[in-house]
Amino acid sequence: MKEVALSCLGAIDLDAQLAAEFAVVWDIYPKRVKESESLKCYRARRMEGVPFRTLYMAVIGYKRERKGEEAKYTMHADAFFGTNHRYKDYDGKANGQTSDRGDGQWAAPMKKDLQALAKRQEEEDQKSQTVEDRMKNL
Repeated sequence: MKEVALSCLGAIDLDAQLAAEFAVVWDIYPKRVKESESLKCYRARRMEGVPFRTLYMAVIGYKRERKGEEAKYTMHADAFFGTNHRYKDYDGKANGQTSDRGDGQWAAPMKKDLQALAKRQEEEDQKSQTVEDRMKNL
């Protein structure tokens, strides 16, 4: 699973790409519990070939549907991305459209989230390089 994949963030290994995608989706998911289980389910869906866009749009649609509702009735993300494919019930609700329309309305919020993620990753890389430099000087 350490294949190199080309993504909008550059060439990175597949594990890192899926973790980065999940971080974007996780940040907007309405009930953030069971993160490691949710990541496993998210990875499984992506490995099945479900596009990031579909999962992202499904989370946006579900979040909009849950707005103003009691949190105790909000589905955990591991169930949302689980083997029952509950995300399919919501991937067209983000903009009142089906996810296959391709009119680009989803692109603006996703681009903003991905830019923020790229910035965070760059900052983390700079921090890790600083730590590595300090270790070399010891």
